[in-house]
Amino acid sequence: FSWCFITFLLEAEHKHSFRKQISYLPAIISIFLTLVIGLLLNYELTYFSLLLVIFTFAYIKKDSIKIFGNFSFIVRGLMEFTIFLYSVSIFTKISNFSQEVIVFSLAVFFIFSARSLMGDIRDTSFDKLTFSSTFGDRLAYIVSILFLLIGAFLLFTLSNDLEIIFPILLLIFVMLFYYNGYILHRSILI
Repeated sequence: FSWCFITFLLEAEHKHSFRKQISYLPAIISIFLTLVIGLLLNYELTYFSLLLVIFTFAYIKKDSIKIFGNFSFIVRGLMEFTIFLYSVSIFTKISNFSQEVIVFSLAVFFIFSARSLMGDIRDTSFDKLTFSSTFGDRLAYIVSILFLLIGAFLLFTLSNDLEIIFPILLLIFVMLFYYNGYILHRSILI
């Protein structure tokens, strides 16, 4: 439901002529269910629900508030980080988070931030305040690669297994020679 909240709210906010407009009601229902589940299973889940709402509304303002626009990729990474910790909190209290959970959640943050930055490069014609629009696509690619490297390093520290991070390293290699924000944004999702 957390992820549905983000998806429905962002779709309701998009004002592109080529996208179908949807109501805010599915987003409201999704966040309500997220909060109810949190209250029923572990009250600490509500912390992550509230953080998700804050980060999502900050992300929505990326077209009108410059700091949110310039760092929308960070905010998007925080949204995914929050959803991951919400999911973990279903089974354990915040105080019992293991080092592995914390490191993995940071990897989630860096990898999804990199993906969002690729989306910003793809959407430069729509989004005028994003990092890539302000600082250029080249710097956005470099930051994205750096974030992917950090994410891969964090995952490697958990497993010491190159097979785990090989897809990320392969993607970084491709990014060094292939410059297409649309395709790379989709590739990071896979």
